[in-house]
Amino acid sequence: MNSFNSFLNKLAGGFERNGGGRVSMAIVWGCSALFATLSVLHWVGLMSWDYSISILGLSRSGVFEHWWAFEFVTSPFVHGNLTHFAFNMLSLWMLGPPIERVLGRTRYILFSSLCAVAAQVGFLCLSGSPYQVGFGYSGVIFGILVAQAAYFPEQRVFIFALFPLKMRSAALVLGCIEVYLTLSAGSGRLSHAAHMFGALAGLAFIWVIRFQNKCHPFPDSVKPPLVKPRVRPRIVRNDMPREI
Repeated sequence: MNSFNSFLNKLAGGFERNGGGRVSMAIVWGCSALFATLSVLHWVGLMSWDYSISILGLSRSGVFEHWWAFEFVTSPFVHGNLTHFAFNMLSLWMLGPPIERVLGRTRYILFSSLCAVAAQVGFLCLSGSPYQVGFGYSGVIFGILVAQAAYFPEQRVFIFALFPLKMRSAALVLGCIEVYLTLSAGSGRLSHAAHMFGALAGLAFIWVIRFQNKCHPFPDSVKPPLVKPRVRPRIVRNDMPREI
């Protein structure tokens, strides 16, 4: 147990030393607090779990009939069960901080918001019933996975904790799985389609960032001055004694 705790502390310390992860960890703690609060309310009988999801999750009925615009804000942070919550938060904890470090805090918040909104819009457009409810941070997670494949393609990750793959291959494999689950029959295909919308939004954001960097390279006004290496002159002294 001590070795496992030291591993977690070392990994978290690595994120902090690299100067990223504050937004990601804030989201992890916020989702954890919300999940714990809804669990307690359900256990004590004050508010059932299904009712909480129907209020805080996203649905066409809530948005267009009751005008609950807050659902666009609350739905990404609500999770249906412990497995859903644990998978998303563990993925965010491991994959989010490096992308936050690369993009910067402001761009990372914009990136996450874009992925969440894209997943929500996809869900609303494809939902067959106005009472279907969408929730969870999975749309943003898949956007972060695409960003990981773009910025860290050679980094290795374990798919399903068993199969080691490079990040680029892992993103491709998971994308193919999501496409298959979206096209297959089943009640969960709508959520998988929302995941794909989040991944496409993340890919579009990365393309825009790279296009901007290509069209507007490092400005001359902020380029660091070129410093030529100082070469120490070689001193030859003629008054040194010589052997004959």
